[in-house]
Amino acid sequence: MDRLDGTCAGRLVVVLVRPARAGNIGAVARVCDNFGVRDLRVVAPEADPRGDEARTIAYHSQAVLDRVRVFENVDEAVADAEIVVGATVRRSAGSVFASGRRVMELVGAGRTVAVLFGPESTGLTGADRRACDRFLRVPTSAACPSLNLSHAVAVTLGALTASRMKSGGPDRADLAPARARRKLLDRMKGVFLEIGYLNRQNPNAVFDEVRLLFGRAELTTREVSLLLGLIRQIEWASGRAGGAVNPRPAEIRRRRDVRPMHKIASRSAGLQRGSDG
Repeated sequence: MDRLDGTCAGRLVVVLVRPARAGNIGAVARVCDNFGVRDLRVVAPEADPRGDEARTIAYHSQAVLDRVRVFENVDEAVADAEIVVGATVRRSAGSVFASGRRVMELVGAGRTVAVLFGPESTGLTGADRRACDRFLRVPTSAACPSLNLSHAVAVTLGALTASRMKSGGPDRADLAPARARRKLLDRMKGVFLEIGYLNRQNPNAVFDEVRLLFGRAELTTREVSLLLGLIRQIEWASGRAGGAVNPRPAEIRRRRDVRPMHKIASRSAGLQRGSDG
């Protein structure tokens, strides 16, 4: 059978978020081994990923469990990933969905792509989904939409394997890792709150769309650096860099009334030339 072996599979990461059953972790390890995926990560597991139950179910794939890495939260688990994809059965409004072909184009180009799978009972939460740049939808029957965790991983890796031979589109060099994008988005969110662009009671109502926009853009390290520079300039211009607190509306209006210095200088020069004539 076709597998995701070699460098390709080395760039594909399976992340289980808060799995509740050791047997499911063992079954996922076996599925990963079936498809040649070597990097299995687990976030805040409720069961021992290296215990006897997991090993029994993993059977001949216990080496995957020996390599499994455990993290306290999703952000840490995907910090080195250049693209984070959430596996879901939902068709949520506003979510950006990726094709398996595009995912494999990125993996085949040497990008580190992490695929997140939520807990057996709930799937990915809103907070988990905010770590994702885009989503892969696993189509299921409306009458019985939920999949067993290991089945969801198997279906997803099977679809990616099928897409592998069809991939080969354009590539973007030097995609920024998740930790760099998270730094940019955290800084940007702080500025947007500061200038009153976001509602402090529910900032994610708007900012979640900003996150998805940036995920869809597949930013490079250089682009993230440019945007961080822009954010720093906004902080400076709004007085935030000097320790100013969130300005009152009247102060914002006064700032808008102040004309840019380069325009004032240009007008002064024109008046001077007129008086000389």
